[in-house]
Amino acid sequence: MDKIFVDDIPYIEGVQWNRETCFERLFEILEEIKTRLQNDDEAIIIRNDGKNIHYESEDASKCDFVDPEFLRYFH
Repeated sequence: MDKIFVDDIPYIEGVQWNRETCFERLFEILEEIKTRLQNDDEAIIIRNDGKNIHYESEDASKCDFVDPEFLRYFH
């Protein structure tokens, strides 16, 4: 995954959000992930179709995960 700075999102081709909207949406997504992941054996796949974000449950044993240090940043 490439690193994308939130400040850069409004300038990405096809994105029509302002900075405040970007931050709001990002934290809505993070809150949704936190709500859906209650146990260590759960995982979630996040898909973006260009307009909407979709969440799919998955067995954690089938997944590769983000570095926990990254996740601690949001805790």
